[in-house]
Amino acid sequence: MTDEDDTTTGPPAHLGGMAGMDLVRRALEEARGAARTQGKDVGRGRGWPPPRRVAGTSRRRWSGPAPDSRDPQTLGSAARDVARNRGWSGRVAQGSVFGRWPGLVGEQIAAHAMPTSLTDGVLTVSAESTAWATQLRMVQAQLLAKIASAVGDGVVKSLKIVGPVAPSWRKGRYHIAGRGPRDTYG
Repeated sequence: MTDEDDTTTGPPAHLGGMAGMDLVRRALEEARGAARTQGKDVGRGRGWPPPRRVAGTSRRRWSGPAPDSRDPQTLGSAARDVARNRGWSGRVAQGSVFGRWPGLVGEQIAAHAMPTSLTDGVLTVSAESTAWATQLRMVQAQLLAKIASAVGDGVVKSLKIVGPVAPSWRKGRYHIAGRGPRDTYG
């Protein structure tokens, strides 16, 4: 190799006095001008496919380094998004009261009381004994606060605590009004 063959890459002679971003801008302008003289559409990026625009936003189409809705999501967040988009959030919150009952009220209370229904914000809780029903009525405000902090305000507005149900004397399809079997005991 001779010194004549050794060419260094650098700016053209007419751009020799420029440096940094000024040099880059000037070189880009010249490249665009040369492309225009050849009849090319310049300055709009790729012509096909046209960039998609969402009404009212100027969001880019690539994900980039920041978290984005197109990045892989956990199953829980994907299910939460589906529930929110379809208007199921309230129903999911109501169902979570039943599914998360031991975690909401504690293992001891959950061992002796179970939720039975949730209608219009009224949660019916069935206790295994009248003593447990009485105790739950005494801590009703704390239970409501725990449930509200876990599943959200307004899901459970009040508690209806019931004790064990007495056996029914009613047998068969037909019923006669009155006191039942006690009325014949003299």
